Amino acid sequence: MINKEKQTTIPLQTEANARYTADQWAAIHLEGDNLLVSASAGSGKTSVLVQRILQKVRRGYGVDELLVVTFTEKAASEMKERLESALQEMINDEPDSDSRQHYLQQIAKLPQANISTIDAFCKQVIQRYYFLIDLDPVYRLLTDETENMMHFENVWETLKEDLLANENADYLLMANHFASDRKDDKVDQLIFDLYNKSRVHTDPNGWLDGLVANYPDADTPYGETSFYQDFVVPTLLAEIEALENTVRLYIEDLPVSEAIGFEKMASSVKEKLAYLDQLKTNIKSSYKEAYQQVISMPFPRLVSQSKKDFEAGNDAQIELRTTLKERHDKTIKAVFEKDIMPYFTFDEHYQGQFIQDAKRLAQAIINIEKKFTKRMQAHKFDQRILDFSDIELFTYQILSKQVGELSQIDTDQPEVMNEAKAYYRDKFTEVMIDEYQDVNALQEAILQAVSGNPDQPNMFMVGDVKQSIYRFRFAEPGLFIHKYNQFADGNGGKRIVLAENFRSRADVLDFTNFIFRQVMDPQVGQIAYDEEAALKLGFTDYPETDRMQTEILLYEEEKASNLENDLLDEGINNGTKMQAELIAQSILDKVHHQHMIYDKKIQAERPITFNDIVILVATRRNHSELEDVFAQYKIPLMLDDSANYFQRTEIRIMLNVLKFIDNPYQDIPLAAILRSPIIGLNEQDLAKIRIANQKATYYDAMKAYMIMDEGQDAQLAEKLHKLNAWHQDWRDIARDKPLATLIWRIYTDTGFLDYVAGMPNGEVRQNNLHGFYQLASDYEASAFKGIFQFIRFVEKIQEKDNDLQAPKHGDDTQSAVKVFTIHHSKGLEFPLVYVYNVSKRFNTQDLRNPVIYNDVIGMGVKLTDRSRHITYPNMFEMMTKRFEKKDMLAEEMRKLYVALTRAEQQLVLVGMVNDFDAVIAKWQGLLMKDEQLAPSGRIKANSLLDWIGPALMRHHDFDQVNQSVHIPDYLTNTNTNFRIAVVSGEEALLGRHKWINAIDETAPIDHNEILAAILADDKIVENDQVDKQMIQLPVSQLDYAYQSATQTTSFQSVSELKRMLQDPSEQELKPWSINNRNKLTKTFRYTEDDYEQPKFLVKDQPVTPTAIGSAAHLLMQKLPLDDLPNTDTFKSLFNTLCDAGILSQQLWDHIQVDKLIAFFETATGQLILRHADHLYREETFSLMMAGSEIFTDMSTSDDLLIHGTIDGFILLADEIYLYDFKTDRIAYLNDSQQEKTLVDRYQAQMDLYAQALETIWGKPVTQKMIISLDTLKTFFV
Repeated sequence: MINKEKQTTIPLQTEANARYTADQWAAIHLEGDNLLVSASAGSGKTSVLVQRILQKVRRGYGVDELLVVTFTEKAASEMKERLESALQEMINDEPDSDSRQHYLQQIAKLPQANISTIDAFCKQVIQRYYFLIDLDPVYRLLTDETENMMHFENVWETLKEDLLANENADYLLMANHFASDRKDDKVDQLIFDLYNKSRVHTDPNGWLDGLVANYPDADTPYGETSFYQDFVVPTLLAEIEALENTVRLYIEDLPVSEAIGFEKMASSVKEKLAYLDQLKTNIKSSYKEAYQQVISMPFPRLVSQSKKDFEAGNDAQIELRTTLKERHDKTIKAVFEKDIMPYFTFDEHYQGQFIQDAKRLAQAIINIEKKFTKRMQAHKFDQRILDFSDIELFTYQILSKQVGELSQIDTDQPEVMNEAKAYYRDKFTEVMIDEYQDVNALQEAILQAVSGNPDQPNMFMVGDVKQSIYRFRFAEPGLFIHKYNQFADGNGGKRIVLAENFRSRADVLDFTNFIFRQVMDPQVGQIAYDEEAALKLGFTDYPETDRMQTEILLYEEEKASNLENDLLDEGINNGTKMQAELIAQSILDKVHHQHMIYDKKIQAERPITFNDIVILVATRRNHSELEDVFAQYKIPLMLDDSANYFQRTEIRIMLNVLKFIDNPYQDIPLAAILRSPIIGLNEQDLAKIRIANQKATYYDAMKAYMIMDEGQDAQLAEKLHKLNAWHQDWRDIARDKPLATLIWRIYTDTGFLDYVAGMPNGEVRQNNLHGFYQLASDYEASAFKGIFQFIRFVEKIQEKDNDLQAPKHGDDTQSAVKVFTIHHSKGLEFPLVYVYNVSKRFNTQDLRNPVIYNDVIGMGVKLTDRSRHITYPNMFEMMTKRFEKKDMLAEEMRKLYVALTRAEQQLVLVGMVNDFDAVIAKWQGLLMKDEQLAPSGRIKANSLLDWIGPALMRHHDFDQVNQSVHIPDYLTNTNTNFRIAVVSGEEALLGRHKWINAIDETAPIDHNEILAAILADDKIVENDQVDKQMIQLPVSQLDYAYQSATQTTSFQSVSELKRMLQDPSEQELKPWSINNRNKLTKTFRYTEDDYEQPKFLVKDQPVTPTAIGSAAHLLMQKLPLDDLPNTDTFKSLFNTLCDAGILSQQLWDHIQVDKLIAFFETATGQLILRHADHLYREETFSLMMAGSEIFTDMSTSDDLLIHGTIDGFILLADEIYLYDFKTDRIAYLNDSQQEKTLVDRYQAQMDLYAQALETIWGKPVTQKMIISLDTLKTFFV
């Protein structure tokens, strides 16, 4: 039965509703007050919100009587779908006809229901009540940030000209501090940022004025100002108290018994405590007294024990003394100098003077900002354009419009609402807000205006402040925190906490709780992570296992320094790429060993697949590194958003074409077009053009070459004439036609759109070019026109690092590892989560800006003396920076919480340290006996790892734990289980070789068997090495009797055979030997052109490990052996090769000549010298062999001509000794691994050489030696 009466009590739960927890049930039904639901990660908040709507529908309310605000349009759409599905079920189950009819009506109303983003609701308000504020109802909404910025630039440039023409004092003061001699982009960015930030407040100008409200008056001494008392004193005292805690811990750790004798050190450290205590007293009394103490009484120095204080020969005591002194210098002395002393840089007079200078500058900025805001709004009205901030501001103005002469803030009179506000308050019986933690101040005011507050409170707010990660969109988590604290006592509303997590295993929850209980509190993190906020296990069906412990993989960079060349050889040029390597190896290990996960859908365990895995990243900047590494490991990867659209080759070419059309005298765009497939010139052609006119622009040189009488390359000239003709036509089109028309004409004239279709990933490239055409079309639909403006538009996108998403293509359902930014992962969940690069330094660029804003302090500005080129500090800017840093760190902490809580079953954190032992020592200095880590240490964190590491050190099972680590009682009883693996470069390389070789050694797949099974409707193909989600059956792999002959050339070089048979990059060929050729799989043959580079290109090229190895190999091959070689022998040969243009002089310093000389002192070297008269070097051969002897799938009738060059062999009377030099980097491996690596790689090559020698000379090859120039060792095959 329908009953719309207010529920004063919560109905009892029945057995049918037992799936809801008591707190969820209360959140669904509680009414009569404002209600804040703090819903922890995985607590089912969306389900609660949907059920709350449905229970109101059951009681007779309509969906059109509710305002439901979601964060995204997608969330709104999904909620409507859920409601429709649930309403359909309610209709099927409802026996009462009136109720069924009511439910049917709600389904009909759903499309028009106010379940939307707040921007969509605001547009509706404006469309209905625009006339209340005399707003033009016809406008275009600016949805593109870059277009908005270009409007800003146009208005700002015009205003700047007027300000300069009038010599505006405010602008000149601002420019004097922030503009350089060449550019004033910092001033531009300052105005733009301040404009955007002001627009999320109900009164932008009032908010601007508030930025200087905390600046003290000039007449009040600095130490007596409210700014000093309210902001500086509490902050400074907190810094000193944190340092006192550090000192106390240091004292406790000193071994001060008489037997050991550290009394002097302990006594001097205690003096520091007395000094700090006196400083606190003086700070509270007056700044003058505190300043006088710091200036006249330096911080007490550490009186260290001398060596004679210890027993003779007691090295342990002396070492401990050194360790304690180093700890003091880093954790006490340095902290005092860095964190305390800056508060006392100037005396009271200068402190006050510099603050007043800063106030004048801040006020000047605000004055200019107000002028710009006024000019910008006039421009928007003139152009009939609005952005999202305008929509929200105008909505607030409509809803707060005063009626008659009555002021709305006159509390002595009852409120008289205008018709808009009255309409919406009467219309909505409840205002529901999803993701309330991400609401800003202006949005809050709008929602309050349409709610029943304060007479009939009806706001339902659900969210989790621990997941508020949108500061860059001006989200204000403080609104949530204020209500969270206020509603706890029932003041203004009620609070419900949903702590049960129905997503994750206990392993994930325990680990997350263990970290956040120690790092998040109101002081650092803005909210207490207490027992109420901690995650609680809600899903209990996961089977018990010890396989899901959290893993922390740390790459130790310092220990890889001796492997730099080896890493470069492998294409690993930085630590983040090595982290990608560790992730790839870990993933393959789990997939290969069938790591079992629990599947909630089938309610059983199954092996993990790529599709179950996600990698979370802070930004998209490492996407290319992940792509490169995962391609080498053959792991399919799917990125959440294709970055670097404008860096794609085809798009860069088109941008250069447009730049050339706009201004042909730009050398780089013109050269890029000439070199591109559109014209197709090579380096020699470009050089010929430049020679035609070496002093002019490249375009002038091109025109000069076109009219040359002598020495002209006719084919080159024809290409240049074609481009020049195109250029003239394109410029004509650009003057008269839309930009999109020009772009399509370029595609048509050049055939470029068709050309890219034949390139690798041709479909993707074509989609990108179509997207480029559409971008130009959309761009000119705005107020901007022309090539130049479009190029600026694209450059602005790139400057803001706000690249476009590439056009969608392909199948998003493929089995692949997913990569998401932490922001994009919010609301999602995955069985296995890798958090990438937890050691990445926080982005503190905003803290380095010349102007910093903070909602608590105001605007801090840096003061610059242009005449002396110095920037000097002022206390207001320093305090603003400290407050803003705490807000920034709180957001970083919340991002970590979001990342950890995405995991259903297992977490793997991946990072990098330079020296693990040094990092452990650093973390140890942050530990305290309190529940949380030291606040000062948490505030100084530079990365997520700086929080995670110290927290883990207090786990009772931490391997590096020692007696000086303080473990609070509650941490000793934790169930948290984790494993830390510190991986050296050597171990990472071993893992790389292991997995890449394993990938190439996969057993062959019989495609015909698979096809037969599919045609027979068999459900399972029994082949352990087949990824059933990735099986492909190309027609080319169906049987054809002589297919192998058509796919294998009749000429084969040994080096190419070796690469195919041994090189891991050729995945279709496997290790082979003459005696073991039945293991070879079916393969295709490819040949490579290997032309020598022109010598002018080789000169001055960077020295690479490959070039060094090749040069050493060449020297060993050409070296005279009539006597024992020495340095002069090698140098003479090297110079001869350089004179011949074969080697470059810059290689000499990189070749380890001493090592090459030492080779001839080894047994193998002596053997070669003894038999120099019987030595044959660089001997080429050709040998006809049956194809079946090399490739098992070829018939005996298919002959192959094998051609190769042997490094050397010794021809004796009855036998042959064969040897081959190798430059592979293997020194980091142990002896057995070195031998296995080289033999596995080169056995096939050596076997072929041996067979060729035996065939040619008729003698057996009794020794096959691989000589490593890296280790000087000889390995026998």
